[in-house]
Amino acid sequence: MRLHGESRVQYKHRRHVLLLLLNADFLRAGGKAFSNAAFAHLRYNYKLRTPLSWEVYAQQQTNRLLLIKSRTLVGTGLRQRFCEPGPEQPAVSRHRLAV
Repeated sequence: MRLHGESRVQYKHRRHVLLLLLNADFLRAGGKAFSNAAFAHLRYNYKLRTPLSWEVYAQQQTNRLLLIKSRTLVGTGLRQRFCEPGPEQPAVSRHRLAV
């Protein structure tokens, strides 16, 4: 039996950006668990002035295959955008640095 689900929710309003990523994967066969992983990431950005924004995030992960029982990350800091994609570049080519 396999259960898999993922979701990405993003909300933008003026200078505020909120992002939620969720991912879970469970696979069991013959009475054995082959995959047991879950991931959650919440991020808030406040755009100060181009190219700067302030960022706060929290992340939780578990992955039996990678021997991660539970991993929690939290952080905050200044984020700077170094280049913006042009009309000929896909949006996924953005480059950012978080300190």
